[in-house]
Amino acid sequence: MQTERPDYEGALAALDAIDLDKEGLFKKISGAYVTTAYHVGFSYFMLGRYTDAIRHLNAGIQYIDRLKFGATRPHALPLLLKRQDQMYALTAIIMALVPGQQHLVDESVSLGLHQKYSAKMNRMAEGTLPVFDELFSYCCPKFIGDGDNHSAYTVQYKLFLEVVAAHAIIPKLRGYFEMYTLSLIHISEPTRPERRGDGV
Repeated sequence: MQTERPDYEGALAALDAIDLDKEGLFKKISGAYVTTAYHVGFSYFMLGRYTDAIRHLNAGIQYIDRLKFGATRPHALPLLLKRQDQMYALTAIIMALVPGQQHLVDESVSLGLHQKYSAKMNRMAEGTLPVFDELFSYCCPKFIGDGDNHSAYTVQYKLFLEVVAAHAIIPKLRGYFEMYTLSLIHISEPTRPERRGDGV
């Protein structure tokens, strides 16, 4: 509920008493575990803690993959698969914003991410804002405002756009840094005189 308000730090503080990584009763209730993994991942995402977000989203995606093969309640599977796709979309956004995080994702999750969102991830890496908009509106929880849900979503969307804008400059800076580094290497290399034949 805290995530829907949106009080992300409060949502995470409410779960301090639960060890989400530990096996036990909590993981036996699939809907509760998946929903919690999703909301925790989203909270970490909105707080800019991308490594933690990926860790929880990855665990939730893998958990649903295991349920697909041993589903005891097939009526709940479509809802879990939709939540899994939302977690994939959120992971795709994180991967586009912060490249180099692939080592945090399990191989099966990485394969599923590539199959579902590789084209969109490439477009997001190029800075295509409508793709960010599409995926964010799909994967974010429904926010509860003080009367108008759309205004609550708009506030969160503006925060998200600020994050996208802040990360959009990083590839340009990285390109300038690489160009500058190559220039320094080229300048610092001693020039060697060319050797000519012995004149025989």
